[in-house]
Amino acid sequence: MSEENKQTAIKLAYGWEEAVRGNSNDIAILAELIETALNDVAAEYDEVLRAYAQDKRRLARELDVAMHGEEGAVKQASLCDLIEPARDIRNFAIEQCIKAAELEAVYFNTGGKEAVKRIVYVLRKKLKRGI
Repeated sequence: MSEENKQTAIKLAYGWEEAVRGNSNDIAILAELIETALNDVAAEYDEVLRAYAQDKRRLARELDVAMHGEEGAVKQASLCDLIEPARDIRNFAIEQCIKAAELEAVYFNTGGKEAVKRIVYVLRKKLKRGI
């Protein structure tokens, strides 16, 4: 942007209505400045969206590899592809906790048996609700 255009932009910023009244050159410069600013904002927005999409794909891939190993992961995992396996892993973990708590209640028949039963009950409830 030329120095003259910068000065015009400053003048337009402080009372642009008076600055452009009847002056078609200033109106043209103002239109050019607005168009340039809008193009800059649009370019920045596109860049942010691209970076977001790349980051989302990268994180989905990392999660897929963490869940399935390098060999079991797909090349382009999406987050929706990972929901069901994540639920399965969670449910498996809860089931293992239930089994461990039940075994503890059987093998260590102590006063804590009621507490272990309560833990099993809560875990089963969570499993049913999918939480």
